[in-house]
Order: sequence, then structure tokens, then C-alpha cells
Amino acid sequence: FRRGGFFSFLFFFLRHSYTSHLGLGALVYYERRQRLKLEEKLEQMTRKIKALQAERGGAGRRALADAPDARILFVSGEPNIGKSLVCVALLAAVVEAGLLEPSEVAYIQACTQKEDSKDIRHFLAKYGVSHVEIGTVKLTDNFATSFLEGNAGSGLDLLNKIESAVEKLKSSGSKTKKLIIVDGDAYPSVGAACGVSHAEIAAKLGSSALLVGKSGVGDAVDSTNLNISYFNHNGVNVIGSIFNRLSKKGYYSLEKCKASVTEYFRQYKPEYNIYGYLPEIEANSQDEIVETFVQTFISEVAYDDIIRDLCKTQGKKTLPGYPPPPPPPPT
Repeated sequence: FRRGGFFSFLFFFLRHSYTSHLGLGALVYYERRQRLKLEEKLEQMTRKIKALQAERGGAGRRALADAPDARILFVSGEPNIGKSLVCVALLAAVVEAGLLEPSEVAYIQACTQKEDSKDIRHFLAKYGVSHVEIGTVKLTDNFATSFLEGNAGSGLDLLNKIESAVEKLKSSGSKTKKLIIVDGDAYPSVGAACGVSHAEIAAKLGSSALLVGKSGVGDAVDSTNLNISYFNHNGVNVIGSIFNRLSKKGYYSLEKCKASVTEYFRQYKPEYNIYGYLPEIEANSQDEIVETFVQTFISEVAYDDIIRDLCKTQGKKTLPGYPPPPPPPPT
């Protein structure tokens, strides 16, 4: 700055300051544009979901309107595969799509190995579902031993207790329930030693079953067939399956499993319904996982078809003479 002195320094300062502000302005502009793009994308997803809800809401709404009594759906399947999440998402979808009001639906986990789940109550409450029953029969440690020794009543006693809880749910609140979801704990035959397996409860309630299947191809198909047979043996209709927790990439990616599993049922069991395939959800919190899962469920699962098929099949037995009587009390 020797030659220009003060004016050279002033020119340098102003040019540097202008360049810095220009860079900052460009960064702010870029961030604003990215935020607007994200907001536009979210708005498009919301419009898509609402359009799907409107499109799918017809058959299920009509079926529920024509139903003379509450429709009961037993959700069963593999352990640790997200059955409770599917129950929450299905009820949320029914409410969000306007098929039913929150006061017209209810949730029950009639037979459980766990204590009352506050998480389930919390997530259902977010969608206005407040009529919840958990743990009508608790299969605690040594319960089966106590039952077999004659110290816990008979299988029929336990089934009647569950049936009474469901009947109570039907009339709870200001409106009679039109849809009750029964969440099966663990796996389909849990509780069989005491006459309260998923299939035996479903048969007692006259409900149909929806299976939640696992990832893969051979294992997914084999376990689904096994579970269908178990319910059918007890005279319970299985309306179809949802396959959950599929990887988004890799050899057993969602798209690859979807293609192979769909092809199997197309070839060998064309009458069986596959309502959707859902990915593994990754998020930072349980609330975020549930919210993301519900939105994914609404966009990827044919939930209206589930309700329609439930209304068509409830109460129909698959085999004459079933369900078999519960085991007699020990002598």
C-alpha cells in the first residue's frame, strides 16, 4: 500500500468485503432453494398419499358401512417382525382415510407374554385411538405349568375371558366399534399349551387373520404356508399377508424378494392375497420410526382391500367341524 496509500487500502477492503458478502448471499440463496425443493417434495408426497387414500377408500368404506357387526381382524405372523407396528399403521390408515372415526375402532392384545405396553397406547393415541386393551391373559413365567396342573382354569375359561374383553371393547366409548384389531404376541402357536394360541383365539372370536411375513424368499414362503395351515386347521380364514422389514439393497432387497415371492403365489396360490411389501425403517427415534412406517404403510399397502376382504370372510369357517374344542381341564 505504499504507492496508493489510504485509497489503495480502501479499495482492497471494499473489494474483499464485497466478495465475502457475495459468497454468503449465494450460500443463503442455495439453502433457501434446497428448503423450498424439500417442502415441495413433501407436499407432493402428501398429495399422493391423499389421492391414494381417496382412491382406496371406496370398497372398504362400503363394506364397513354394510357390516351388521364389528369386524374383527387377528394380526399374526413371525416374531419380531413388526406385527404391532402393522396394527398401529392399519388403524391409522383407516382413520386418516376417513373410513372410520377414531371412536369406531379399537385395539386389543388379548394374550401376551409382556406387561402393558405404554408405547402402543402412546402411538395409537396420536391417531385418536383410545380404546385399547392389553394383557387380558398374561402368559407369565410358569403359567403353562400352572395351567397344566389345574391352577389357572381351563382353556375355555381363558377364551371366554378374551371374548368378554372384546365384547366390552365393542360398546366402549360413545360409538359402537366397527373394527377391532387383535394383535397376536410372538408367533401363531404361542399359548397353545393353554388353549389360547392365535388360531384358537381367532376361531373363538369368529375373526379372520392377516399374516405379517418376513424377509427373504424361501423362508418367507415356507413360514407363510406353515402359518396358513395352522390357522386353517383351526377353521380360521387367512385373508392374506404383508411382508415387512425387507432390506432396501443387497441380494435379498425388497424389489428382488417382492418379485420372487409374488411369482410364487401367482403360480401356486393365485387366490392368496399379498397386500404389500414394506422396507426396514431406519430413524433416530421410536416416534420417527412409527411416523415414517405409518406413511410408508399408507402409500405401499392396499389397506382398503384388507378391510374389504375382512368384511367378506369374517365368520366363515375353512373346514367343517372346526374349531376343535379346547383341551379339557386336567383330572
